[in-house]
Amino acid sequence: MISNTRGPRLSKSVAAFMFIQGGIAFGSVYLAAELRFLFDPEINAYLEDLWPSALTFAAMTVLGLASIGLYRQQLRGNLSQVLLQIAFGIVIAMIGTALIFYLIPSIYIGRGVISLAMLLTFLGAICSQLIFLKLLDHEAFKQRVLMYGAGQNAQALMERLQRKSDQRRFHIVGFVPVSGESACIPEDHHIHADETDLVNLAQRERVDEIVIVMDEKRNQLPLEQLLTLKFSGLKIRNASDFYEHYMGKLKVDLMPPSSLIFASGFERNNREEILKRMLDIGVSTTMLVLLWPIMLLTAFAIRLEDGWRAPILYRQTRVGRYETPFKVLKFRSMRPNAEADGKARWATTNDNRITRVGGFIRKYRIDELPQLFNVLAGQMSLVGPRPERPEFVARLSQNIPYYNLRHNVRPGVTGWAQISYPYGATERDALEKLQYDLYYVKYANLLFDLYILLGTVEVILMRKGGR
Repeated sequence: MISNTRGPRLSKSVAAFMFIQGGIAFGSVYLAAELRFLFDPEINAYLEDLWPSALTFAAMTVLGLASIGLYRQQLRGNLSQVLLQIAFGIVIAMIGTALIFYLIPSIYIGRGVISLAMLLTFLGAICSQLIFLKLLDHEAFKQRVLMYGAGQNAQALMERLQRKSDQRRFHIVGFVPVSGESACIPEDHHIHADETDLVNLAQRERVDEIVIVMDEKRNQLPLEQLLTLKFSGLKIRNASDFYEHYMGKLKVDLMPPSSLIFASGFERNNREEILKRMLDIGVSTTMLVLLWPIMLLTAFAIRLEDGWRAPILYRQTRVGRYETPFKVLKFRSMRPNAEADGKARWATTNDNRITRVGGFIRKYRIDELPQLFNVLAGQMSLVGPRPERPEFVARLSQNIPYYNLRHNVRPGVTGWAQISYPYGATERDALEKLQYDLYYVKYANLLFDLYILLGTVEVILMRKGGR
């Protein structure tokens, strides 16, 4: 679902899959009604007026399945996890449908019909999902990619594309060794071709894309051949663009500063800023109104475990937009003296500083809810790179290239890195998250924000990343 034009976009295959699953949900309502009122003489009249209800249920089904990450291209996990995702998605669809039926009583249908429709949709979604995953893994549905170069850059790129899910959208037909370049790719993956044979090679191998992964590009590119292929409709990319397109993140070690200076994206305009701020205020206010009982129970549970004099909220200095420090608000999930030695440290797995209540609220991200007040104050946004502590920022800025670029937008309660990468507490994790953060900074827009907010539902429900 990643495109390097304006952030995440639906591929044609995923859009078709969403349409098919919506059609399954739509048809399930009619089939459920047929089965429920099989011998009712008024069944035909009932079915004629059923389409608004069926359309509502179909739309909510697609939205529910999207919210738990079923339509993300880099689908990972075993069959039981996929089944759990579908089950969560159908439940979300049911809740959304019930809410719309409550608001528009004229399209309400009986509990028997909608319950049966849920079951039929669940079975249909499982079958279609299994078929879709099989098709995604079939070579006929992948982009055929030719790598021009077989040296260190090619090896470095392939080391980052080891997982099967990483290569779900493309198939590498081979690597073309370049004269004067030490080959690092095994010879059985080589395809030998000279400058005059590149067009014929691309046609023979039915290539869709050519990726330039040469170690040294100066005075070695077969420009005429590449221009011919470009104007014949093939995509020509460099290694960083290829990685960005298929992985949804910027690979900083493949990007010299000049590539960022002349790259598309990183654009800001006042209209987008105003719309983003309106979204922040509207959603934050709505969430505070709806979730105040949960916040009140959380405060009570913290006091009950740690005593009535123990602090409920935790205020910690973080680095915000333009590297301006601010105090982030969180429900306290660690012991009050968690950093009695004054040394800043990341939370780790099974961290003994975390309280029992803290472990629960961190798992479901309830500890983050007070940050909605930071959003209303303009210190944070709903979506953006997670704010880090000054101590970590100082160290990471020295060790990781381009780290400070993430401070060009407001930090967020959630972000592209949070829905794309598990919780991390090391410098390597910080590097991985930076690559997602820079992708967000590059393509930040309102639709991207909405996509991330939808993906955050999956992170919370599937309990991904919390510590």
